[in-house]
Amino acid sequence: MRNSIVITAAGALEWNGQTVTQPQLRHLLTVSTQLPEVPELHLRPDAAAPYRVVDEVLVLTKRANVQKLSFVGNEAYARF
Repeated sequence: MRNSIVITAAGALEWNGQTVTQPQLRHLLTVSTQLPEVPELHLRPDAAAPYRVVDEVLVLTKRANVQKLSFVGNEAYARF
């Protein structure tokens, strides 16, 4: 089981394909960490996503005590 957060180039947040606000994301993260089987969380920031938003999402995951966090899509940035 897994959940996905996408951060778009415009800084919008998507939770499993649905656009959400930061307060909604905070709630979803808290609920997901309290499930009997805690899902893995995949974080996929767009290459042009604002660093500030990525940082804010990482803070939210830390505060929600997310234990299974993976960055996905990094292979797209293998060459600079």
